Amino acid sequence: MKFFAKGLVGCALSLILVIPSTAAFAADEKTHKLVPESGSAIILTNVEYTELPDNGSKIRITGSGKANEKQTFKIEINREKGTYKTIPEERKQEKQDKKSVGIYSTPLVKTPLLASNETFHSAKVKLLTVDPPQADLCYTQNELNWKTYLDGSYWYNDVTSSYVTYWAANPSTLLTHWFVDNYGGSWTKDNNTQDINHNVYGYYHNYDFQDNNLRTDVQQNVTVIGKKFGEFTYDTSAYTYGEYEYLLTHHIQVN
Repeated sequence: MKFFAKGLVGCALSLILVIPSTAAFAADEKTHKLVPESGSAIILTNVEYTELPDNGSKIRITGSGKANEKQTFKIEINREKGTYKTIPEERKQEKQDKKSVGIYSTPLVKTPLLASNETFHSAKVKLLTVDPPQADLCYTQNELNWKTYLDGSYWYNDVTSSYVTYWAANPSTLLTHWFVDNYGGSWTKDNNTQDINHNVYGYYHNYDFQDNNLRTDVQQNVTVIGKKFGEFTYDTSAYTYGEYEYLLTHHIQVN
């Protein structure tokens, strides 16, 4: 396993997810698998909602993409029916500074003997948390850059660089203040399948969402698995705890 040093980020598909109130499901702390409604613009691999103890909840979204493909979707959840619907939607970028950290980097030099057989790929997946008026609060972005090359009848994947980008609104457009608690990442490679598993995380908190004496926490995890010839899958999870955590919604942007 490779662990990162501190440092940077990056690429093509966007999703926006709305989390239901924790009162929507029975307080049995079980995971609820949601099914797509007819007319959804994209069918995701999996969407799950879990009510957690201690005033918390978790939303998990998994999907797939391909380098250089760019789309944006909003996901609406019907908590009574246990369904979701994806709708195309664009979203403006936040204007505040963000920080990027390099997890792995190697010079992008092609092997002379394999130069004609190499292809380079990039995948970015961002998990963004917003408040009810849709003000951006915090996000964590996973960027994986890799190459696929052929050696005779065999093909291989290699990481060329990877990054985690983290950001917290301080202040947000509605003058709430969010702080970065922790961030990081690591990657591994399966030598049998050649899949590259790149995981990053960012943890954030706030004390003035409503009551200045109560805290709200957001924990974001984003995994990208790079596959051959630019294909990839992603797995995102957002854990929220504390004051009015059920009012927060999450958006996913891919590339």
